[in-house]
Amino acid sequence: MRVDWIILCRYCEVNPGGATIIGGGFDGMAVPAVPSPIQFMAAVRLVFQEGEAQVQHRITANVLDPAMEEISAPFDTTFMARRGPAALAGWEAAATVPMMLRFMAQTAGAYTINIAVDGRSQSITFVVNVGSQPPAPAG
Repeated sequence: MRVDWIILCRYCEVNPGGATIIGGGFDGMAVPAVPSPIQFMAAVRLVFQEGEAQVQHRITANVLDPAMEEISAPFDTTFMARRGPAALAGWEAAATVPMMLRFMAQTAGAYTINIAVDGRSQSITFVVNVGSQPPAPAG
């Protein structure tokens, strides 16, 4: 089992046959000052083989600050993946997992969000900027 993709969003709801994602696709946030609490959701798509269905899997998430120090209490839970009726024999199946992420941004900069399933990790960067506008591109 592995993380296929991660979409940061304001809201994610999973239902049979799909997911509803609202306000998705951002990769940063402007805050009036730091420290500042940060909260958003992530839609995480997991893919797995037939033999990985109907067994327990562990999914974890943590946030690293710009100095690469862990700053959030890790999200850690187990779940059982199920293959849907549309899954083809011999092909990977997929499941979308909604996840709430919270951390305290002590400084502006690039934060790293690590999401892992059964120890296989995928990372995404989230930028915290002080002010009302995103930072200008370098160059």
